[in-house]
Amino acid sequence: MQIAVDTGNKQIKTKHFTFVSGITSQDTAPMMGSPELFMRFDGKYYILTNKRIPYQRDKSETPAFFTLTIMGIVKELDYMCRHEQLAYEKNKVYPITLLAGLPPAHLQDINVCKNFKRYFRTPEPIDIVYMGKKWNIKITKVKIFPQCYAAMMTNMGDINNRNRVLGIDIGGFTADYIMLRKGELDIEYTDSLENGVITLYQQIKKICQARYGTRVEELDVDDILKGDYSNFDEEICQAVISITKEFVHKLLYSFKEMDIDLKTAYVVFMGGGSVLLKQFISESDLLRNFTFIDDINANVTGYELLNYVQKKGSQH
Repeated sequence: MQIAVDTGNKQIKTKHFTFVSGITSQDTAPMMGSPELFMRFDGKYYILTNKRIPYQRDKSETPAFFTLTIMGIVKELDYMCRHEQLAYEKNKVYPITLLAGLPPAHLQDINVCKNFKRYFRTPEPIDIVYMGKKWNIKITKVKIFPQCYAAMMTNMGDINNRNRVLGIDIGGFTADYIMLRKGELDIEYTDSLENGVITLYQQIKKICQARYGTRVEELDVDDILKGDYSNFDEEICQAVISITKEFVHKLLYSFKEMDIDLKTAYVVFMGGGSVLLKQFISESDLLRNFTFIDDINANVTGYELLNYVQKKGSQH
């Protein structure tokens, strides 16, 4: 059985679920909260929270992303069971092929890839209790695909025949980019910038604390950027907007400094950060022809597509 999980620094995404990359544990069952938010695993109860864990370039250095991925897998298993796509058997071991992704630049680091695969594989079945059911799963295989490129696969019909397409995937901590020329990857213009929306959140938090003595959290920033000014004074909301405009301008201008002309390429924006910053990106005078992939789960769909293409190719 194949399950795709996109392990972002800001959010974890699967085919049917998206949740913050935040988790905590305790020895006893939670007394409050929805049962969809916790599972019992390895003798503890793990509960999803809205406080994301600190940024990790190599996610294999913390056990948190493994646990978050297990939560994503068991959510998908429960979904399939509830929608009669999977017959639940209490004592059955469910072998899982995990479809995951890394930023394009990180994929070029062999050690990072090896560690990532080793990190997720489980030599023995593991037991999880979720939503009243006990699941025995074993991650037997891990396949890694390039983020950004995977998301672009979902829109290939629109971009395949264009001379030059630049994909920009704005995530939590990184903004990954790749260049396609007539549908073929140009590795020279494929990299990751540590310029995702978490950087923006940190700037806003620091400036608003120093200037107004007000703590503006990440979810507050999201609300303000979506047009909800109800929780803060006008001057704070306008400061958030101003900082965001400057952040977007600097991000886009950085491509010019790398000798990438955004006006002569067809630019495809994707990722949760692009969706959040869509209004500000659209107003930039550094762009001419561009589009957005609004589905923040596009990488997940792309992992499935790339895996299908890979399997089909191996049969010939």
